[in-house]
Amino acid sequence: MKRKFYLSFLCSLMLLVAGPSMAQTNTTYDKAEQITLGDTIISQFTPGSVETLWYKLDVVGGQWYEIPHPPYALDIFQSESAAQQEFAWHNYTYNDSYEGFRAIMFKAEENGTYYIRRWYNEYVGNRFEWSVIHVTDNRVCDNAYVVTLDSVVNVPTGQDFRWYKTEFEAGKYYTTETSGANAAIYESCGASTYSAGR
Repeated sequence: MKRKFYLSFLCSLMLLVAGPSMAQTNTTYDKAEQITLGDTIISQFTPGSVETLWYKLDVVGGQWYEIPHPPYALDIFQSESAAQQEFAWHNYTYNDSYEGFRAIMFKAEENGTYYIRRWYNEYVGNRFEWSVIHVTDNRVCDNAYVVTLDSVVNVPTGQDFRWYKTEFEAGKYYTTETSGANAAIYESCGASTYSAGR
């Protein structure tokens, strides 16, 4: 009889201690959880609930960031004020290099703190792991790698687009040769049409 009493008491004590510590407290923008770039974030929801979880991320103006996770049930706010007013920002682009989903990718306009709101969605499930990464490679035009004319470039796999830049001399003709990839030449980052392509 004593054994059952102690076991029962111990289980009750464990539930009392474990219960509050497992609850997520980042349910409002002013209690947003700080994100560390590259770390795995676990968002846990009750299926069918209207729970929301808030996160915040310090960004550097001019730098690119990516959320390599399906873009469902996700809002981005460019400041605490925007989060408070629920004025979501949608001026981001996508990286289509992932199988089965498009990853949100954005360039921070200035130094500051961005807020991210997540909520339950049947397409991503009640528990999902995600992260925010700092884009430092040439998957974006701003980070184009410099190449010299008459050189061979081995393009790595894993991304749909890789950007390179070189200097051309006015009045001369140039050609590109590719094997297993398409190449387009743009006059600048953000240009909507290319000057030549093959």
